[in-house]
Amino acid sequence: MNIYFFTSWVQGEALDPFFSSPPMTDNSKRTGAAIEAHYRFLAWLAPVVAKFPKSHKFTLGDRFETIALDVLEALIEATYTRERT
Repeated sequence: MNIYFFTSWVQGEALDPFFSSPPMTDNSKRTGAAIEAHYRFLAWLAPVVAKFPKSHKFTLGDRFETIALDVLEALIEATYTRERT
């Protein structure tokens, strides 16, 4: 993984395809912008975690994916729950 990943914008390069992707599709109108954006984040995260070294893939990578999926679950529950507190 490039250690300058987060600073590549300084050199005039695009940050990453995730950040420079086209606007959200019509799915965001149906599911909500937060769910659509987080789903796109998960689609970006999976291949990044797959490139982690073996020693980190199964510890940090698993934690990242589990937390990201928990956040998606909470967003879906918040979007589709009728009971608002």
